[in-house]
Amino acid sequence: MDLFGIQNVGEFYSHHYLDELLENDLKGLYSKWDEDQQTPDKRLNALATSYFKAKRQALRASRDEARYRYSHAFHVDLLEALGYVYHFDVRYLLEGETLPVLGTAERDGEEYVWIVETLFIDEDQSPLEQQVLSEQYPSQDEPVEWDFPDDTWDGLITEIFRRDDPPRWVILLAGRLIFLCDRTKWGRGQYLLFDLDEVYGRRETKTLKAVAALLSKDALAPDDGIPLHDTLDENSHKHAYGVSKDLKYGVRQAVELLANEYVYYRSEVAKKSIYQDEDLARKLTNESLTYLYRLLFLFYAEARGGELSIVPMKSDAYRTGYSLEML
Repeated sequence: MDLFGIQNVGEFYSHHYLDELLENDLKGLYSKWDEDQQTPDKRLNALATSYFKAKRQALRASRDEARYRYSHAFHVDLLEALGYVYHFDVRYLLEGETLPVLGTAERDGEEYVWIVETLFIDEDQSPLEQQVLSEQYPSQDEPVEWDFPDDTWDGLITEIFRRDDPPRWVILLAGRLIFLCDRTKWGRGQYLLFDLDEVYGRRETKTLKAVAALLSKDALAPDDGIPLHDTLDENSHKHAYGVSKDLKYGVRQAVELLANEYVYYRSEVAKKSIYQDEDLARKLTNESLTYLYRLLFLFYAEARGGELSIVPMKSDAYRTGYSLEML
């Protein structure tokens, strides 16, 4: 399955699991949805026109107040499409600051999911660097002095998870982007990031269904049964263990290939003695391992070059001249 518009930041799930196995593990939820005419994926798909209209209006607005109004209206439609109930309220952080929330979902009588929001912002900005605005707080019949938090959303999500009774999940709706944050992984810089420009620009059925499945209340906080993400996480770990086991044998085979090539060159091409050097085997093993891990590092850096900016994969000069593919 091509997951255009879904970024697996920090390897929230193993990359291979998402690419090769996720679709099969979502089929159970899909089968339940088939019994309903108005499923989250269909409701999500129906918001495409509203999304682009809200984005256009928000980014044209010169003031944050107007930009927030357009953003908020779309966010309400979005969370309801995913199966949540819109209930504008505030929650308190450890230091007493008040945080506006669009809604929550419970499991076993405890708040399990919080849904929060920020604005549509320009593409060169990060939603995680934005702060809460005064316009985001619910209006009251009597004036209320809210204790605004000074931190950005990056820090605020951390503060949410530091509460005495933290939710398991935080969904940050940020116009074009949606952040799905798990309390157990956020501290390691791992989360799922959904880009609605990509999702709605392509409007591929499989991608829309996957986005809806991963973000829906049915997956994160179902009324009964095990949450889907717990199953996905377990399967991802099992698969990672299997890959690690295979990798061990792959490394050994790679070392043998490298070392045997050296032995062949030294004896057959260079015509030099090789078997009288008693330390050669140890040296050859160490140098082959060093060479192999350098290659693995470069493969990893290039595979995630666009995300991590370690190597200039967008540069034609690098890709056609210096990259491993060219070598």
